[in-house]
Amino acid sequence: LVAGLQLSQNDMLRVGDWIVVPSTIANGIVIDVNLTAVKVQNWDNTIVTLPPYTLVSTSFQNWRGMTESGCRQIARSVIIDSDTIVPATKEMISEITGKYPIIKAYIDKIDSLGHNDYNPGLAVVNGTNQTNLGLFRAYMCQWLLNNPAIRSDEQILVRLMPPTGEGIPLQIWCFTATTNFTAYEAIQSAVFEHVAVTAIDFGLRLFNDPSGTDVTTVTLTPPASAQTNNPAPNAAAGSAS
Repeated sequence: LVAGLQLSQNDMLRVGDWIVVPSTIANGIVIDVNLTAVKVQNWDNTIVTLPPYTLVSTSFQNWRGMTESGCRQIARSVIIDSDTIVPATKEMISEITGKYPIIKAYIDKIDSLGHNDYNPGLAVVNGTNQTNLGLFRAYMCQWLLNNPAIRSDEQILVRLMPPTGEGIPLQIWCFTATTNFTAYEAIQSAVFEHVAVTAIDFGLRLFNDPSGTDVTTVTLTPPASAQTNNPAPNAAAGSAS
């Protein structure tokens, strides 16, 4: 009873809120709140009934703030193969700005400054003209700023995460202009589809674990000792004759 009163008085949840309770299987929309029970309809349409004490005694996540803000965060990474990161040449920069002119203004700005531009703003272009990866970061920032499905008044980052044994993670951090689940997933998918097809033009390769196809295309070369000890068939035939 006391827990039910605490939930109500502290406005911890309301009917219609999306909540996640890690210690339970509850992950969905609150459909009923009273002094003795809280009912949550999960995304698979099952109903989970929780005692209010569970929500008061443990932590839970309420997505109401996200819904009320009108935007939803994207924070997902792809891994760049570090072997494909190379210094940017004038020819490379000229070719890339010719194909993707939206970053030409930023490159010209860096050239005029004589150093990288570290703008502290929330939604700004962040990249360099020193490597192909720096150019790609600048391009993706500008592409996100020009994308009407992405909020330009919220944080936009295209940043590098700590390197791993697989490569260097490149994280896209931004907010969609909608909180609708279907639209959000469609926008997020479109962003990373664009990353996949444009990274190639910057000379970058996304990391993938070897597949069965990769294994079948491997050509094995005999060791040098084997080639030395086993003479060519023609030579052997000649010595025998």
